[in-house]
Amino acid sequence: MKISSIRSQIVALPNDEPLAGFSENPNATNPIVTLRVGTDDGVEGIGVTYFGGRLTATLQHAVEDLGALAMGEDPLRVEAVAAKLAAAAGSAGPGGVVTMAMSAIDVALWDIKGKALGLPLWKLLGGGRDRIATYASGALRRGLKLEEAVTAAGRLREKGYRQAKMQLGLPGVTSPAREVEQARLIRAAVGPDMDLMCDINQRWRVEQAIDIGRRVENAGVGLYWLEDVTAHDDYPGLARVAEALATPVAGGIPMGHRAVPPYARSPLGRHRDDRPGALRRHHAMAQDRRHGRSLQPAGGQPRGAGDPCAPGRGRAKRSDRRVHAPALPPVRGGAGAARR
Repeated sequence: MKISSIRSQIVALPNDEPLAGFSENPNATNPIVTLRVGTDDGVEGIGVTYFGGRLTATLQHAVEDLGALAMGEDPLRVEAVAAKLAAAAGSAGPGGVVTMAMSAIDVALWDIKGKALGLPLWKLLGGGRDRIATYASGALRRGLKLEEAVTAAGRLREKGYRQAKMQLGLPGVTSPAREVEQARLIRAAVGPDMDLMCDINQRWRVEQAIDIGRRVENAGVGLYWLEDVTAHDDYPGLARVAEALATPVAGGIPMGHRAVPPYARSPLGRHRDDRPGALRRHHAMAQDRRHGRSLQPAGGQPRGAGDPCAPGRGRAKRSDRRVHAPALPPVRGGAGAARR
């Protein structure tokens, strides 16, 4: 089997919100780069990637340029194709638009592999479990009016979700008290038993993250994790936040395809690896017996035998701060240690 065609396009998807029905901007669209990779055997793989804003066309061009290099290659040799594309990118990667473009090709090749072998992706990646917990993300965005966010939170509970993610770092004129009010009312709407996460999207300074994070804790909101609280590459600052709060601190999405930061290997931080290209990396890591166990769900607690979707797990304990790098020795100490 050989790759015989590469076709991409930009699709404008409506900015709707299917989980709870409230959109920040219902009249807007989201530009998504889609990719179809054809083979001489007639098997076609579909991949997607997205960037947003004015650089979407640039991302499409990167997908087309890298995809052209994959022509004639064996689509089942996903790692070999990825290595060829990464080498061709030179000093432009890793990270940024290069990794995002490679992600569309990577997803399409895995799609081809699953179709060609007649196996679902979860089995191709090892099949460690046949069920996995999911959480509702995107329904509780910061741009919603307060009453909309509270109503949406209640709808998620009514639909039976056990985990959901909200956003703080509110737009416009805000204050610590207003941020805490948002978190407190959403918690009241989802009830005490739902795992509630919170994404800041790097909108807080370190001092704000510590101050508001403590206020949210004191209000009894009980967050499962607090995500991307400040600049993603401020490792000492992230370590300070993680040390100051009882709530687990997650991060890593804005990093692109880079090394895991020092704080994520320490007891002070938790690393969520859902960056572009994570599918390929996680498959390789899952096959590496040096890790001694399969990867745990991002941001979640290590689970033993039994149903990974079972309720009543409770929120993450402070003692469990490492998730994705069990083979690496933890960095001892506080923020100073994170710099070494």
